[in-house]
Amino acid sequence: QLARGDGFARNLLFQRLIPYGCVGKAVGEGFYRYGWRRRPSHVARMVLWHDLDEDARAPYVFDPEDALREGVERVILRTVNEAAAALVDEPDSDPATVDLALAFGMGWAPGHGGPLRYADTLGLPAVVDRLALFAERFGRRFAPSDELVRRAEAGETFYGGAPVESAAPVQAWRMAG
Repeated sequence: QLARGDGFARNLLFQRLIPYGCVGKAVGEGFYRYGWRRRPSHVARMVLWHDLDEDARAPYVFDPEDALREGVERVILRTVNEAAAALVDEPDSDPATVDLALAFGMGWAPGHGGPLRYADTLGLPAVVDRLALFAERFGRRFAPSDELVRRAEAGETFYGGAPVESAAPVQAWRMAG
């Protein structure tokens, strides 16, 4: 987080809970209360719903299925973005090395080839467009890296194959499961 600004900054929901002592399992209170059994925290609920009307639904989740799919996509595309930035940060690295490092170091599914190969299958322009949309909604930590933008504009891929014409958003969902 320090090296890249807010590249992997903490979630703002967590930041709202910290002043109330809801910092997680270690202290027994977070989104849940921990003890003999885990149950939702009333303190967390009050903090997160504080500014809402009484008849409001969950403030941060509108459609659970879409929210889960988008959450998975956000995590995966941020990893793709950081992997692309690593190519510039480490001059001796190549896409295969970065993908291998993330497969072993971060647990990326090796059968899917790594985040850079995955970006090639989606199409770099689609990845850049989606990250730009997330950057508008969630902040600059989703802004596409310069390397990713450069390759997308030049019509390049990370592994030198033909660029993909259209992206299948279901791919990220399948990979996460």
